[in-house]
Amino acid sequence: MLVSESDIITYECKNALSARKDPETVQALINDELKKGFINGPFDTTPFTAYRVSPIGIATHKYSFKKRLILDLSSPHNKEEHFSINDLIDKDLCSLSYIKLDDAINVIQTYGPKNTVNMQARLPQDKIVRITDFINTMIQKRTCTRKDLEQLLGHLNFASRVILPGRAFVTYLYKLMSTVKESYNYVHLNKECKADLQMWLEFLTNWNGINLFYDNQLTTASSISLYTDASSTLGFGGFFKNKWFYDKWPKELPSIKDYSESMAFLELYPIVVAAILWGKQWCGKKILFYCDNAATVHIIKKGRSKEPCIMKLMRRLTMCAVYNNFAVFSEHVPGASNTIADALSRFQVHKFRELAQKPR
Repeated sequence: MLVSESDIITYECKNALSARKDPETVQALINDELKKGFINGPFDTTPFTAYRVSPIGIATHKYSFKKRLILDLSSPHNKEEHFSINDLIDKDLCSLSYIKLDDAINVIQTYGPKNTVNMQARLPQDKIVRITDFINTMIQKRTCTRKDLEQLLGHLNFASRVILPGRAFVTYLYKLMSTVKESYNYVHLNKECKADLQMWLEFLTNWNGINLFYDNQLTTASSISLYTDASSTLGFGGFFKNKWFYDKWPKELPSIKDYSESMAFLELYPIVVAAILWGKQWCGKKILFYCDNAATVHIIKKGRSKEPCIMKLMRRLTMCAVYNNFAVFSEHVPGASNTIADALSRFQVHKFRELAQKPR
C-alpha cells in the first residue's frame, strides 16, 4: 500500500478562495481533465468508504495569464485529527526527485540522436526578452527588495539550465539576498552585483537562444594538445594543436597581497587568452584543466573569487565559454607536468620547439 495508514476518517477540505471565486473556470478545467481521461467521475455515490478530499485552487501564470488547477495535498493544516494526503503517503515507498536538464541530456546522449533532431537546448525568445528587461531595470537601481532579487534569481536559474557556465554567476546574488530576511527588506546592489548582471545582459542581448549539447564526458586539455602555463617572474604561454603564444607580463598587472590568489590570477591569465584565441574550436566540449595550484582549481570550480581582478578574468572566460558553447573544469594535481607551456612561459623557445615536435 502507498498509504501508510488505512484507518482514516473521511474529511472534505474547503476549496481555496481562488476556486470559489471562479467556479466557471474550475468547471471548464475539470471538464478538460475528464475529456483527456486524466480523472474519473462524477460519481452518484462515493466510491470509497473513507476518503479525503483535498482543496482545489486556481493558479494564474504571471506572464501568459493562463489558468490551471492546483490541488493542495498538504491540507488540512494544523489539524492533528485529520492528516493530509502528503502525511498519509508512505515515504519509504514514494519519494519525489526533480530531473535536471543535465539528466535529460545524458539520457538523450546515452540512447542516441534519434531521440532529438538537432541536439540543442533552447531558451524561448520571449523568456530572453523578459530576463533582459528585468536585468535592465535592476541595473538602474541602487537598491531593491529581497522579493525583487528572488524574482530575478528565478529567471537566471531558469536560463542557467541552458547556459551551463552562467550558473557560477548567480551565487553572488544568492549571497547578497541572504543578507536580509524579509521579502520587503532592501538590498544594496553593489558593483560586484552589477558587474555580474552586466555580463548576463551582454550575453543574452547577443545570443540566439540556442546551445548545443555538451559532450557527455570531460575532455582533458592534454588530450586535445592544449597546454597553458605561467611563470611568476617572466611571462605566460599556451599551446594548442601546433599553434602557440607567449608574452611578458604587462607592467600594469594588479597587485594582489594574498600569494595563493596572486598565483591563481597568473595561472588563469593564459587560460583566458587560450579561450579567446581558440575557443571556437572547443564547441560542445567540457574541458578539464589539470593544475598544481589549489586556489586556481577552486576559483574555476566555483566561478568566483574575492579578488575583483580575478573576477574580471572569470567573466571574460565565461563569456568566451557561452559564446563558443564550451565549459571549463579543473582538477588539482600536485606538480602537474606541463613542460611545453612551461618552456613558453619562460621564453625557452628552442626547448619548446623540441618538445612540440615530440609525439604526445
